[in-house]
Amino acid sequence: VHADETGIRVIGKLHWLHCAVTDTLTWLAPHAKRGTVAFEALIDRSEMFYGQLDTAQRALVRSNVKASGFNAGLMQTEMLRRHQDVWQTAQTLTRGGLSAQRAEDETRQLLARLVRSPDAASRQNNDRLNQDNCENLSALHNRTTLAQRQKMASTLKGYELDAQALMPALSGNR
Repeated sequence: VHADETGIRVIGKLHWLHCAVTDTLTWLAPHAKRGTVAFEALIDRSEMFYGQLDTAQRALVRSNVKASGFNAGLMQTEMLRRHQDVWQTAQTLTRGGLSAQRAEDETRQLLARLVRSPDAASRQNNDRLNQDNCENLSALHNRTTLAQRQKMASTLKGYELDAQALMPALSGNR
């Protein structure tokens, strides 16, 4: 996961749009504060998985955030492209007149474009960020204790069990 912030206006006042990004998901949250608040939010997310981070682990996370090559402008352009793509596809689907197969094809094509952008610059940026994020997470993980790794495994197992419990409901099989 990559995290960054950029300035935005909220009711005429400067706020900070904090984000966490993967190649397929984006979390955005406006906040009146920046810097330390953003860093602490990333630490909180890391501690959700590992438990309490020590001083050296926190310093590593801070260093990785500062060295990030995240491009907020490119990410915003891609988000707007995705929103427009979803809107146009929804308009096509709701106009009617499509066969069930054509509607399914349109939906599958949209999902493919949402997972892998048709824009080369965005794909390259995502690939680079994913590589950086993997290296950063690996570096943090390699500096964790056995107890922290066990906490991570337990947390992920809980997510796995939650997903398995939801699968029958999502597929319609009960």
